[in-house]
Amino acid sequence: MIKALSAANKSERDKFKIPRSVQQSIPVKCVYADGIWLVGRKHSRTWRFSDVNYAAASEDDRRGIFLSYGGVLNSLPTDAAAKITIINRRLNPVDFQRTILMKERGDGLDQYRRESNRILTQRAAESNNLVQEKYITLSIPQRNIDETRAYFRRVDANLSKSFGRLDSGARPYCGDADGIVPLHIAAEKGELFLGKALLAAGADLNRKASDGRTPLIFAARSGKNDFTAMLIEAGADVNSVDNRQHSALFYASEAGYAEIVEQLLMAGADA
Repeated sequence: MIKALSAANKSERDKFKIPRSVQQSIPVKCVYADGIWLVGRKHSRTWRFSDVNYAAASEDDRRGIFLSYGGVLNSLPTDAAAKITIINRRLNPVDFQRTILMKERGDGLDQYRRESNRILTQRAAESNNLVQEKYITLSIPQRNIDETRAYFRRVDANLSKSFGRLDSGARPYCGDADGIVPLHIAAEKGELFLGKALLAAGADLNRKASDGRTPLIFAARSGKNDFTAMLIEAGADVNSVDNRQHSALFYASEAGYAEIVEQLLMAGADA
């Protein structure tokens, strides 16, 4: 067992080279259109899996969920390195109200909508207004890309079947089904160094997610002053709007981010 673990740890390590530029500091060498990454000497692919409502389950259901989840982990291929990533982030109250809570319609059913909204709001408060994004990444030694694709197709089918037993689901992560790419995430979280590195590597400054949001809109609506300033300086379109026809200025104004509003207005945003 000790020898097997040592061999696994050794296979995980790549020879370190001192980066001579920001772009060289990014370990990803290539990203294929179907979501396979070439990182060092390995091919990797990531799946995003949905939450399992463990907290709201009964004691018997919790035991069943736990055993099923153990079955998912045991079903992972033994010839691949597996990593599970859990990202905790604050629930955006504006998004929560707009996308989760039901609006009253005056049709005699509003009392049920209010009760549903009360339960949802209570559950959100019990979780400290945190939401989780869960990912599982599998990595295998670099091989012919067609062989890699065939390998990950088999894994995809097995993961879908395994997570299906949990009434959950796993889908390949290809920049996200919502069209969200790393620059969007960096903007939302205010990761300035990462944002500069992505732009230096050729990331699209005005790339839109499926809902029309640009990196500037992500940064402005999240109150990331420095990131917003960096994007504006880099030449981001300050008047770009999302599918709701809302701009970065609209979201910054709605949330009360006065400094960002001033930045956008000085950059020529339409009031």
